[in-house]
Amino acid sequence: MASSTDIQQYYFGLPMLSGSTPETMSAWGGQVQWLTNLLRNAGIPESLLAYAIAQVYYETRDMSSDLNKSDNNYSGISYTANSRNQSGRSSKYPKFAHFTTPEKWAADYIRILSLNRGAGRPIDATTAQQFYLRLKKNGYFTTEEAKQYAAGFNTKLKKISEVLNYLAGQNKKGLQAMESGGDVNAGDWTAADTAAVQMQKFKDFAKNNWPYLAGGTVLLFILTKRK
Repeated sequence: MASSTDIQQYYFGLPMLSGSTPETMSAWGGQVQWLTNLLRNAGIPESLLAYAIAQVYYETRDMSSDLNKSDNNYSGISYTANSRNQSGRSSKYPKFAHFTTPEKWAADYIRILSLNRGAGRPIDATTAQQFYLRLKKNGYFTTEEAKQYAAGFNTKLKKISEVLNYLAGQNKKGLQAMESGGDVNAGDWTAADTAAVQMQKFKDFAKNNWPYLAGGTVLLFILTKRK
């Protein structure tokens, strides 16, 4: 069973599992809900959310790429000096843009999806095929990459559609529980999901405090040797 803190971390804004694949549909739901809120607040049409999130998962290899973790670049956006949302180039991948926040990326993603280079704007697409073809026409990927991109995108779209349907069902159950005065069920959350949260917390702490941790390790080693 998930604790209330774990549920809050997944469902109210923390993309915890960048770097590992969620274990259950509840954990998948946490990531997808975070992206949904981010994109919705940026102005993505409701009808496009599944396609946009599927593209994000394909581009980031399930939220595990260096580009999304280090540069807040969740869709492989190339650097351009003309974007007010970009903050220079990625230090590791100079071809791509660096964003100071996920919100800055989302705003620039809207700009990218609003381009029209002959086949219409991807942001106005009404089908997955239309979204894909408009991205291709806009040069988001090359002709050589098209077959692989289509296969990867379709795989992610199938998964994201399952997750969104699951979330809709959970939201319905939650509302029913609240109206009847019952408890909101944590879904199929498992100990593995909670462990993933705790591991991510440790990694973040170690990353942000490594000079102090390293100093403490050296001091402990010296004291041990003196004994």
